[in-house]
Amino acid sequence: MELPIYSGLFQSIRSRKISGIVYELGLPVSRTVRAYSRASGAILSSTKSSADGRYEMIVPEDNDYMIVSIDPSRKFNAVIQDMVKPK
Repeated sequence: MELPIYSGLFQSIRSRKISGIVYELGLPVSRTVRAYSRASGAILSSTKSSADGRYEMIVPEDNDYMIVSIDPSRKFNAVIQDMVKPK
């Protein structure tokens, strides 16, 4: 699958996809999901998973990411996946 290229003033950045499913107590849930750059800590993408827990984000390919899922009710700690590489 060919994904978009982010164009900037001085360079173009190739992009890739990060996707997954968010679970709470073994059941898929809709949650905010954010992709943070490991190098800078900046949020590079944010989305909300669907009712079946699935999410997909397009991000620059040249970063490692921390993916964070946040429980809006604050009953559960954030779920974090570290060292994620886009495909």
